[in-house]
Amino acid sequence: MKFGKDFRSHLEGTLPDWKDKYLAYKALKKLIKTLPPDALVADQPLPPLPPPPPPPPPGLGDWFARILDVELHKLNDFYMEREEWYVIRLQVLKERIERVKAKKNGAFTSKTEFTEEMLEIRRDFVLIHGEMILLQTYSSLNFAGEHTKPS
Repeated sequence: MKFGKDFRSHLEGTLPDWKDKYLAYKALKKLIKTLPPDALVADQPLPPLPPPPPPPPPGLGDWFARILDVELHKLNDFYMEREEWYVIRLQVLKERIERVKAKKNGAFTSKTEFTEEMLEIRRDFVLIHGEMILLQTYSSLNFAGEHTKPS
C-alpha cells in the first residue's frame, strides 16, 4: 500500500479534530508533480523524455517552498500546543496525587473513597498516555509525509 493511502486511512481512523493539523500531503504531492523535471533533484540520470509540456509559471518552486514552510509551521505549532497541554495536565495530576497523599491519614471517609480517587487518577494517566502516543504517531506520519520520495 502506498504512503498516501496509509496516510489517508490513518487520518480517517484517528482523532477527527486533528485532521486539519496534518501535512497537506496530497496537495503538496500534486504541486511537486507540476514542477519541471530539472527542478527536482535526481539520484540517477533520467531517461530521455518526450517533449516537455509548457513550462510552469516562473517562481513555482519558490511558491512550493513557501507553502511547505507554512505547512511545517502549522505542524510545529500544533505539536508544541499539544505538548504544552500535556505538561499542564500532568502537573494537575501530580497535584491531585499530592492532595490524595496529604488526605490519606484520616481525611477520607472510607478506604473506598481513597481507592476510587486513585483509580480516577490512574485512568487519567492512561488517557494522557494514549493521547501522547497519538501525538507521537502524528509526528512520525508527518515526518514520513515530508520525507517520502515522490512516486
